[in-house]
Amino acid sequence: MRPLPLAESLERVMEAYSSRGCFYGSVLVGLKGEILLKKGYGLANVEFGIANSAAYPFRIASFSKAFTAQAVLALQEQGRLHITDRLVRHFPAFPHKEITIEHLLAHTSGLDDASFSLASWQIAQRLYHTAEKRLESANKPLLFAPGSRSMYSNLGYMLLAALIEQCSGKSYTAFLEEQLFRPLGMDHTGNDDGRKVVRHLAAGYSVHKEDVIRAEFADMSYGQGAFSLYSTVEDLYRWYERHVKPSFRGDAPYAFGWGKDQFTIGGTVFPFYWLAGDVSGYTAYMVNAVDEDVCIIVLGNIDITPVAGIAKQLAHLVLGDELLFLPPQPQQTSIEPPFAVRGIYRSVRFEDTRELEENKLLARLEEATAGDIANGMFLRDFELLAINPAEAFLVLESRNKAYLYIRIRYSWVMLELIPVAVSNKSIEYTTSYYDGRLELSSDGRVVRGIFTYPDGKRLEALASVRK
Repeated sequence: MRPLPLAESLERVMEAYSSRGCFYGSVLVGLKGEILLKKGYGLANVEFGIANSAAYPFRIASFSKAFTAQAVLALQEQGRLHITDRLVRHFPAFPHKEITIEHLLAHTSGLDDASFSLASWQIAQRLYHTAEKRLESANKPLLFAPGSRSMYSNLGYMLLAALIEQCSGKSYTAFLEEQLFRPLGMDHTGNDDGRKVVRHLAAGYSVHKEDVIRAEFADMSYGQGAFSLYSTVEDLYRWYERHVKPSFRGDAPYAFGWGKDQFTIGGTVFPFYWLAGDVSGYTAYMVNAVDEDVCIIVLGNIDITPVAGIAKQLAHLVLGDELLFLPPQPQQTSIEPPFAVRGIYRSVRFEDTRELEENKLLARLEEATAGDIANGMFLRDFELLAINPAEAFLVLESRNKAYLYIRIRYSWVMLELIPVAVSNKSIEYTTSYYDGRLELSSDGRVVRGIFTYPDGKRLEALASVRK
């Protein structure tokens, strides 16, 4: 069989994800100035049945950090600051006198970032924040000496947004629009304060059991400078063509908003830089292989969408690799498992099981609402039962269906398990709205589980509780 032209191969990959329901969003693939694919998939608004478009904006979450860094460098070019400045030069009352602007840019400040805590998600990110309120946690003691190591920090970039306002005399929104977005022709990119009406903005969703649901609310005023921007794939590609490609500088991972990685294809190493974002129903990923002039942008509006895996799959094709895989198209069947599958699956053997407490947890989860799960109602139970979220998943049963309870990036979700194959010793499932695969097998004594993520990583575990 003759290989498909590149553009058709790219389209084939995206149609496979879309037809499975595994992708709602927008994609653009550029190679040497030519756009090979630019298209929206799934729904921008489920309630009204509005299809996604490449022209529609999405919240781009932590992509925002790259633009915040770009704005800081623009102020340096204008002579209003230098990245080696200590922050106290511009904020005399700032308590940590040794922190420089460069420490904030490179995530090496040592600031204690509260934005990843459960309390922050349950309370802080649901509320409107003034600049003073947003930066209160900067007064906490440092976690390490500035420059001694790195730790990803939203707070550092929230401080940089305040610095931009201090040094420019303009709001963060106005400075980015005047200095970055409008000059680059990015007419559908801006800062979302949580109240602004953004025309054609795709809505953010999550998944609970069989249903697409509204994502948990996050007030975007909280993350200004760190994860507050919105954009389109078309605008982001203009940014790549007109700014990133001509001026990109290779820095350490996470410095100036960017991460660094590499593909190895046929013995050839292809370094690339990437941006990633995840906020309240939106996910985003960008692959930027400057040496080959490859730019791939994937924006999604369901929070479990594997945008990084999709972008890397497309990148492999553009860089000359064969098609890695396509998500399977399952057929819903009435396959009965050959053994009891319900249970808590841990990656390590757990001897001190408390069967009664674990069964109670399973029963509570089986009746849990989407809000219970999103708000971390069960994390205390996990602590008490020594369940490590990074090394465990649960198989639940409710209303004659099986569900997978698992953490995907920063979200706990319950996904319907769709059986696709069975033998007398094993059963294989795929998951709804997510290209995950779960294989359970039994030797008559122990049930073993292997969950395969869309990027091929596997989590192997043993069941500690069964019916």
